[in-house]
Amino acid sequence: MLAQSQTLPPEVAAGEYRLGSQMVVFSHGFGVDRYGNELLSDLAQAMPAGYGYVLFDYNQKADDGSILVSTFAQQQAILDRVIAWAGQQSGVTAVHLVAHSMGCIIAALLAPTAIKNCIFLAPPLSIGENVRQYFTSKVGAQKDGPIWVVPRRRGAVTRMPEKIFDEMEATDAGAVLSRFGTARPYLLALAGADELLAGQDYRIFADTKVELVGIDDANHDFSDHARQQLCTLVAERLAAS
Repeated sequence: MLAQSQTLPPEVAAGEYRLGSQMVVFSHGFGVDRYGNELLSDLAQAMPAGYGYVLFDYNQKADDGSILVSTFAQQQAILDRVIAWAGQQSGVTAVHLVAHSMGCIIAALLAPTAIKNCIFLAPPLSIGENVRQYFTSKVGAQKDGPIWVVPRRRGAVTRMPEKIFDEMEATDAGAVLSRFGTARPYLLALAGADELLAGQDYRIFADTKVELVGIDDANHDFSDHARQQLCTLVAERLAAS
């Protein structure tokens, strides 16, 4: 837990928060925890003065550190509760949403209306194509009943229900993001050297309210020098609102 955080009420979600007059809800990506490989925790600590945050987990973490991925419907319900809770806190005048990767898809599927600003970071435009094969063919991946146990980066292990692959294959991520961007404006930050999402065609946003901003040489997690550029971009956009 971050040094300045308090524990989020468990009936809302597993997570932490810092109160501010404006709250930023962070929606993390697939198969990781609330910190999003430290991307979201770094962003939370870079928020403008007077801004609070909520960092929460979509998934369940076991005692051995492995993560059990929740279904899309479960994740949307959690995000809905978190946004509502943030807006109900004393002195809060606005709630903003910042999402990364698959966390953008969950946010766009929910399409919350009780948020002021929305920033999406490196969302995938396609998630169903070959995703089942990608994860289940990883070295060390094995089936345990209805759950796939899959080794991930940095020694992490993710447990994925077979149902999550069915949901991904049934979801047109590009259409979901485009539809959300037709209904309301949001900023979409692109990673210029995204190792996971190379070759995406962002022309689908041409007739939407989406603003595209690229960060050159950034990988999917906006690591190294790109991290500070992203922190500055997000903080400035929120402060200017």
